[in-house]
Amino acid sequence: MGRHKIEELIENIKKYDDTIIVLGKDVVEKENKIFKVDEESAKIFNRKTLYRKPKLYWQFYFNYVYNNNRIYTNEEKAVSKLINTIGKDKVKIINDTTLDSYKDYKELVKLDLSGNVNELTCVSGRHTLSSDKMADYLIEHNFKCPVCNSIYKPTVLMYNEKYDPLKLAILENMISREENGIRIPSTHNLIFIGADFDSDIIHDIVISFKALSVIHEKEDEKFFITMILDYDPVNIDRYEPDFATSDSISESIDRLVELF
Repeated sequence: MGRHKIEELIENIKKYDDTIIVLGKDVVEKENKIFKVDEESAKIFNRKTLYRKPKLYWQFYFNYVYNNNRIYTNEEKAVSKLINTIGKDKVKIINDTTLDSYKDYKELVKLDLSGNVNELTCVSGRHTLSSDKMADYLIEHNFKCPVCNSIYKPTVLMYNEKYDPLKLAILENMISREENGIRIPSTHNLIFIGADFDSDIIHDIVISFKALSVIHEKEDEKFFITMILDYDPVNIDRYEPDFATSDSISESIDRLVELF
């Protein structure tokens, strides 16, 4: 489905080294427990409890939020094939899930937009903690960073917590950049895989990129939006991307990889 031939997408991806893949919850959640931040969980999962009742807060975190039984899904494995096919140095990832995908891909530029359930940071923002023994470590150090003595907090957003301004600035420059006072697209191929378009930020990425693409597209320079969404024809109709499928994510990616 789309307004162009699929061969045009393959050619465009090969032509430019700036492909961006936006990963959503449908890539990881079929086989993994994904914590939902809502009004009920917010009774404990909030800053007030973090500061005043840290033992209760972290007990809740490691019981319900933290994931130490990570399963890599068929969808993630398919995305991995796509990344390797395009080239790790030619792809950037915007991860809108709270699970860390492709952490072993050291050369891959990746933005964990919604945080990572297996990573903590001190409130100063200067030091991170990622370990299979985080719970023991926190107790041993009285829930504080041993370097700066500020308390640790999750990188996952708490209820009504705003996105990190630094991450939003990085996100903006990944999608578009300013050149000679004009905003232009930073990528020629924006691929959404299992994305959650109920998120205002993901919605805004689509709208802003489409607007810039119309302005800057030329006969010999194309900007494509691709959506690989798991049985989600509604958002495909809503956004009208250049290329799209609502078939199985893993099968759709496998078919795309075969065309390279």
